[in-house]
Amino acid sequence: MRKVNIFLENKEEGNEFCRIANTFTDDVDLNCGSMNLDGKSALGMFCFTYPLKAEAVLISDNQDDIRRFDAAMERFRMDRGENL
Repeated sequence: MRKVNIFLENKEEGNEFCRIANTFTDDVDLNCGSMNLDGKSALGMFCFTYPLKAEAVLISDNQDDIRRFDAAMERFRMDRGENL
């Protein structure tokens, strides 16, 4: 399992996150406060208000997938939104 704090600035980034999440075979969850949603669900991404600070979680023990997840999440890193 890998957890990454992310920042999604708008719906377009939310859609991009969803598109990337769907490239993984294993589950990808998005946790924001008390809301826990399937990160692969385009409809679920509309439940959030943007900008959004959240935790992306890959439910996998596959080290190759974890490395790929880390690389994919770089574009959404939490610290990118700290100065906004």
